[in-house]
Amino acid sequence: MRTRIAPDIQRHHILGAARQVFADHGYAKTNMADIAQSAGINRTLLYHYFQDKDEILLQLLLDALDQVEKLIGRVLHAGGTPSEQIRLLIDGCFELVGAQPGLAQLLVDAGAVRQGPALPEYHARIAHLRDALLEWAESVSAGASGKGHAEQFLLVALGALFIWFLPTPFAQALAGATPQAAEQYKEVLHRLLAGWTGPCRGAST
Repeated sequence: MRTRIAPDIQRHHILGAARQVFADHGYAKTNMADIAQSAGINRTLLYHYFQDKDEILLQLLLDALDQVEKLIGRVLHAGGTPSEQIRLLIDGCFELVGAQPGLAQLLVDAGAVRQGPALPEYHARIAHLRDALLEWAESVSAGASGKGHAEQFLLVALGALFIWFLPTPFAQALAGATPQAAEQYKEVLHRLLAGWTGPCRGAST
């Protein structure tokens, strides 16, 4: 007799399988049959839980946002010097992506989502997160009185973080250069970003 799997467990299993397929092949090259095969289920059962791959990707992005929002919340309420807050953000991003393989590829694929009942929620949460990050950037960057300066700071911070995790041969070669590569990159990035805040009181000498 086949064991009946609880719906929430089955849904979680499907999302995990889809995350891996998206990470391995990219969203554009993945279809529902690929996801069903990876999850070890038939397509009829897959469509019982999700109407298409857009809905699956959107749910994965919403789940990822839960973790990102928790991280940003810790940074925003941590206190300390700007340099210390920047280091907390960098360390937190590395821990988050390290604990969620394929997250970078999900972010690459995010722009492909064009439909889905949860799309308005996703857009609203992204907008709220951007506003919160921009407010934080204004508070820690040397140009706190200028929104344009804070936007530049935020673009540099997020861009430099994303480059490391981007699923490209260049980024993967960079990340795998030495066992100490990640720590070295984090230190360089911290020094770069802390330079925007004035004297880098939290950096090692």
